[in-house]
Amino acid sequence: MLPTPQIDGVVWSEVVVGNTVFVGGQFSTARPFGAAPRTQTVKRTSMLAFDIRTGALNTKFAPVLNGAVQTIVASSDGKHLYIGGSFTKVGTTAKGRIAEIDAGTGAVVAGFKASANNTVKTLARVGSTIYLGGAFTSSTGKNRQQLAAVSATTGALLAWAPSATGGVVNALVASPDATKIVVGGAFTALNKSTNPGYGLGAVDARTGKNLPWHVNSVVRNGGTSSAITSLTATSTGLYGTGYTFGRGGNLEGPSAPTGRPAISPGSRTATATRTAAPSSATSSTSPGTLTSAGT
Repeated sequence: MLPTPQIDGVVWSEVVVGNTVFVGGQFSTARPFGAAPRTQTVKRTSMLAFDIRTGALNTKFAPVLNGAVQTIVASSDGKHLYIGGSFTKVGTTAKGRIAEIDAGTGAVVAGFKASANNTVKTLARVGSTIYLGGAFTSSTGKNRQQLAAVSATTGALLAWAPSATGGVVNALVASPDATKIVVGGAFTALNKSTNPGYGLGAVDARTGKNLPWHVNSVVRNGGTSSAITSLTATSTGLYGTGYTFGRGGNLEGPSAPTGRPAISPGSRTATATRTAAPSSATSSTSPGTLTSAGT
């Protein structure tokens, strides 16, 4: 077990750049592994970094934020981080829930001007574009219904503008070929479509238009009591997590590529699980479909 720093709150996001793990969440202090609560603490407000080899806290990286950090992605060269959350300041600089910071010092990168009027819960970077999702209804002063895209260099708002309604967007991830963006959350419609579009769907990375995503005929997690909570891409597909309780959802359980519980290309059949664990989605050149089994 790696002896990582301990915090007094919750972690929402991590990203690894080289030998450094960058952590975002909602907390105010960190302490060494094994130290009793409220002892040997140092100030860390919603972000910290540690060495992946030793678990040692990075003493130089300590940005100060006035709200939670819920998502982190790195620039292509690893020198900068894009962060999203509920914060409105980084240090003394006003930042509307999204910012670009230096990965070495935590200082704000002044040229990045993107903003959102409510929480940014997820970011995805594809080349020179940053895609964002969350609970916002405008980005950089323009109407955007919980989904938007900005320039990774300047933060300027781009034309990409799909609409997610009826619940928040929790997760975005690009397909391996970067042609589609898979969207997950508690929303009940995507571009006014409910199938695909009920908690899960895929849109064109350039136009924002809906793409076929057959798995949404099987995985129906949206609304006030169920959601897709995260999506992660690999060379074999997309993995995800989700929950359901009460009404509004039908799948909860571990998910992975075909041969294990999964959302993957192929059949539209599924066995819904009822364990307190994730559900998942896969993107490929064929529309996403589901194969799932569990306890």
